[in-house]
Amino acid sequence: MKSIHHNINDLLTIVIVSYKSSKTIEPILNRYSHLFKIIIIENSRDKNLRKKIKKKYKKTSIYFKDNVGYGCAINYASKYIKTKYFFAINPDLKFNLTCLKKLLEAAEKLKGNFGSISPLMTKKNNFNRKEIELVKSINGSAMFFVTNIFKKLGGFDKNIWLFFEENDLCKRILKEKYFIYNINSALAYHSGGKSMDQQKNSSEYNMLLTKYWHGQWSRYYFYRKHFGAFKAILIIFPKFTKLIFQLVITFFYNPKKSKIYFYQLYGSICSIIGTKSFLRPKS
Repeated sequence: MKSIHHNINDLLTIVIVSYKSSKTIEPILNRYSHLFKIIIIENSRDKNLRKKIKKKYKKTSIYFKDNVGYGCAINYASKYIKTKYFFAINPDLKFNLTCLKKLLEAAEKLKGNFGSISPLMTKKNNFNRKEIELVKSINGSAMFFVTNIFKKLGGFDKNIWLFFEENDLCKRILKEKYFIYNINSALAYHSGGKSMDQQKNSSEYNMLLTKYWHGQWSRYYFYRKHFGAFKAILIIFPKFTKLIFQLVITFFYNPKKSKIYFYQLYGSICSIIGTKSFLRPKS
């Protein structure tokens, strides 16, 4: 594997989808921008981030989009990727150079014949696991692709703005007879987003409501696409009825929670009646 360590920067591009994430992106740029080509798709049009990148990180490219969502942002980035592989990540993913090297070594060992691979999402080593483990799906915050296979598959479903985009892609990967693997010797950690109680202002709260809407819209869309409308209804029915009950119970004494349940129901209903994904966070 010596050739990998000598040519690591020629094999891999890192893709980061950002939405007001300049503080979390900068540590990644400081550690890896001198080693790898990095492409950032900025969904919030953060001009200060662009100025900083152009001044300080010469090997990093940033593109502005009108908040096209996670999967579509990666699709857009893929047009500019020239390397054999790329690693699509959330800006708050924690990983080190060893993780990247392990992913590259596994990719070369698999001879680039896979739909996607992913690091083990944990803070601790688990020596009881196989190094390369066959799985049916991966974590959407850290997805490693063969560039030409990703493009052959058509990338992510452009109808999904947020949530279930990796589930959908994994289904299509398996359908096309490619395999998906966890690389358990490559460790990464994703802390995830803020909870409702941690929102500091109305903008963050509106973003949270948008996420809840899309969580349920995408859920029904995914199951209907892959299993049909009847089975999709059966799958979401328990959650749907629970949301109605929760909305009624919290309506008078907890308006914030009630609004969240309303947005989840709203997303489900829009998806069931065939409305395209439309809700976006307010500026």
